[in-house]
Amino acid sequence: MGKYQKFGLFIIIFTTIIFLIVIVIFSIQNLGNVTISFLFWKVELSLATVIFLSLLIGIIFGIIMIELIRFKIGKKRHGSKTYQIR
Repeated sequence: MGKYQKFGLFIIIFTTIIFLIVIVIFSIQNLGNVTISFLFWKVELSLATVIFLSLLIGIIFGIIMIELIRFKIGKKRHGSKTYQIR
């Protein structure tokens, strides 16, 4: 493993540890329960859980939208080219 690969691995591990520490602190500070009402049902969850679920749903939705846009752009690019078979 080269010098730059070790440094890159260190950066990834360090960033992951910092991120996990921030998540733990955030979760501890937001233990209070909130009631979520939607149509005919209600659920009581901790505030941290609600925020993390909202973030997760947003990330998933964003990934889906990006992939749909990439697919649409790729389809347009390939549709505009003319291919000749020899």
